[in-house]
Amino acid sequence: MMHMVLFIDNFHVEQNVRQRLRHRDLRVTFDHDFGAVIRACAGPRGQRMGPGLIEAFMAAFQAGLTHSAEVWIAPGLSLVAFSALP
Repeated sequence: MMHMVLFIDNFHVEQNVRQRLRHRDLRVTFDHDFGAVIRACAGPRGQRMGPGLIEAFMAAFQAGLTHSAEVWIAPGLSLVAFSALP
């Protein structure tokens, strides 16, 4: 499992990456499962984020201030990213 913060203001997917995504069993979604993204980023037993920070990110998501991009490799969520926007 990988995690990262991705600032999407100037985000661009190169054509060769798009072609690779089309040929694999991948599905990319946005804001589909923000809770799963945050829990994955928090790590096992919340080692990287405590409950207060998770709640703050969830509140920011509900207010439209942060978003998630999820990459699904069948059958489940494998790679996750989220971006906190100003």
